[in-house]
Parts: sequence; C-alpha cells; structure tokens
Amino acid sequence: MVACFGGEEITTSAVDWNWSFHAFRWSGIDVRIHWSLPAFFLYYVTRGFELGYSLIGLALFVVLPMILLFASIVAHEFGHAFAARHFGLRVGHMILTPIGGMVMVAQGQTPTHELGVAIAGPAVNFVLALIASALYLALGGPPSLGLIVPFAGVENLHFLYGQERWLELVLFDFASSQSMLVAFNLLLTAYPMDGGRVLMALLWRRRGFHSALVLSCKIARVLAVVLGIAGMLMARPALAFIAFFVFFQAQTTLKQAAQLPDPGGWGRSPPRPKQKPKPWFWVAWWRERQQRRLRSLLARAEAKGIASLSESEREWLRRMREER
Repeated sequence: MVACFGGEEITTSAVDWNWSFHAFRWSGIDVRIHWSLPAFFLYYVTRGFELGYSLIGLALFVVLPMILLFASIVAHEFGHAFAARHFGLRVGHMILTPIGGMVMVAQGQTPTHELGVAIAGPAVNFVLALIASALYLALGGPPSLGLIVPFAGVENLHFLYGQERWLELVLFDFASSQSMLVAFNLLLTAYPMDGGRVLMALLWRRRGFHSALVLSCKIARVLAVVLGIAGMLMARPALAFIAFFVFFQAQTTLKQAAQLPDPGGWGRSPPRPKQKPKPWFWVAWWRERQQRRLRSLLARAEAKGIASLSESEREWLRRMREER
C-alpha cells in the first residue's frame, strides 16, 4: 500500500499509525513496526497453543507462514519505493501493521508515475509466487490450482502434511499466499489500495487529477461498506478493519481533494507543434546546392563587384530574388 505526501514534510491523510518503533533501515528507508503487529503475532501463536497444535504444526502453520508473509510484504513495499525512486519521487519511511505495510511516497506527477508505483508492489508478489511455485514443482510437489488461486489447495496442504513433506508444504503455502496478495491488492479497486490507485491512474488519463481522485474515493467508500459487511457476516475482523481503514482514508482524502495541488501531468508527452514534413532527400540536396551557389555568387559580387559576374549568373540571382 502507498500513502502519498507532498512538500517537504509528510502530510499523508492516512490513519496516523502512532506507537510504532524502528526495526531497521535499508537503502535509505526506515522500516517501522506498529505495536499491534507483535500483538497480532502473539495472539495467533497463543491461539495455536489453545487449539492443541503440535510444535511442528505451530511452526509450519502459524510462525513460519507469518514470518514469510510479512517478509514478502516488506518486499512488496520496497517494490513501491524503488518504483517511486525510478520516477524521481521522494520516499519516506515504511510502516508494518497487522493489515499489511504502507510506504510514504511523494505524489506522482503523471498517471504513469501513479500506475507504475501502484503496480510495482503486486509485481514483486507475483515474481515471488512464480519462484516458490517453480521450486515446489521442481521438488516433486503435486500440481495444484492452489498455487495461483487463493484458498483452492487445502487438500494439498493436508496431503503434504500427512506425508511429512515439510519443504514442499512451506513452498506451497508461500506461493498460495503470494497469489492471494496479488489478487487482493489488484482486484480490490478501493483507494488507497494498490488496485484503487491503478484505477485512479487510469481515470486520471481521461478525467484529470482531481476528478479521478474524487471518483476513486467515492468508489472506495462503496467497496469499503461492502467489504465491512462481508467481514462481519463471515466473522473476519481483519476484513472489517481493512474496510474501516479504506473508508476512513477515502473519506479523509475526499475532504482534502480540493486543496491538493494538481500535478498537471497526463501521462503522455505534451503534444508537439505540427512540423512540415521533411523533403525528400534529392529535394533537400538540390536546395542545399542552390544555397551554396547563392552564397558563393554574393561573396564574389561583394568582393569584386557585380561586374565580375557573368550575364547568366546575374540572371540567376534575379530569379532567386523574385522567388523569395
């Protein structure tokens, strides 16, 4: 996920994730962790103990998947950050939360910037899914639709667990989680999720910055309400919290939209003034030859007088003057 800021100070309108602590710094970007992420992690570990997970089950189905998931989320956010730097946009800090990551990036100046930065994160997850799937299949793991379709390979997980094929199990689960991240980020076209920013970039090309931003936020509010209802009906508090975040961000951005400066970029090169078509080669050669003869005759007339020119040369000069 990307949060935008402008000017010299970060002025993101996203939820202010206070009470975060510094984890590490890489490539000039500070990575911070919100206090709720360790609490979230501890909750699921404790819940695993309560459900009677064995140590192997706890490690394979709770601890390791969460570590790999959030490592891939860090990679996802660095994808956004490096894409922003490629376009010359300033990058701030990154923060990890239970609902994912967020990196502070300056507002793109064109729809191309917006689209490139938004799609770079899911592209990282797509590459990770391909690598994990290739390794899984190379180790002899049974092919499954679950590698590319989230939640479609539960029977494979049970099979691999029963066979104690731990490496294939971890790779299958990781590939499936990366496919889920790609689908979730791109299919949820709610601003400021990545899919919403892709939609905003496409609208920007046709409607201009402010109109695209307002329409994207209105679409995001509707989708957030639908997502929130689905989260409550399915008893998925994480979905309900994401819905609240999306609605809050969209509503806040909508209120500030009129005050945001219009970058003025349209994603395409500005139209060039129409130029006369270049003449054919032989025409250009003939014109250049005429110019050389004109310069030569004028230089001789200036140095030696007009009498030094023959009658035909003087006639030629007269014709050239009349043509001009």
